[in-house]
Amino acid sequence: PVVNSSSSRKMRIGVKAEKKITYDGGAYDCETLIVDPISGNLLLITKELNGATVFRIEKEDFWDGSSKSVTAVHAGRIPTAHAISAGDISTDGQKIILRNEYLGWLWHNSFQTPELTLTRINPNPIMVRGDKQNKNGEAIAFHPNRTHYYSVSEGKNQPVYLFRLPQ
Repeated sequence: PVVNSSSSRKMRIGVKAEKKITYDGGAYDCETLIVDPISGNLLLITKELNGATVFRIEKEDFWDGSSKSVTAVHAGRIPTAHAISAGDISTDGQKIILRNEYLGWLWHNSFQTPELTLTRINPNPIMVRGDKQNKNGEAIAFHPNRTHYYSVSEGKNQPVYLFRLPQ
C-alpha cells in the first residue's frame, strides 16, 4: 500500500504480500475482509442488495510468499444480511459481526468455521449507529474484551461509538 505523508511524499509501508484476487464465478462488489483468528483464512463478504456471498481464501494460498494471483472460493450465501460494508470476528473466533449503513448482525459461532456459521444460522440484530453518526456506516470491530464492539460512520469528525454486546 501507498500512503500520503503530510509533506505529500509517498512512502511504502511494510508490504508482506501483494496478490491479485479473483472471485470464483465472476466479479463482485466487496467491502468486507475478515480473517478467521483460528484458521488464518481470509473471508471476503460481498455487498449485495439481497443477501451476501461469502468467499474464502485459504491461509496457505495467500501467505505462500509468491506474487501469483489467488482465487477466492465460493463458501456460501448469507440470506439474512445485505449491503454489507464491514465485519469482524472476535479474537476467540466465537462471535462474528457484520453491518451495513443502518443495521448490524451478530452470530455466535456454533460450527467449526465462520463461513458455516454465517450461512447456516440466523443472526441476532444489533445496533450500529449512535445518535450523532452519519447514515453511511463503514466500520465495526470487537473490543478486545469480547463483550463490546465499536462502530463508526463515514464523514468528517464522526464519533466512534462503543456498544455492549447482547447476552
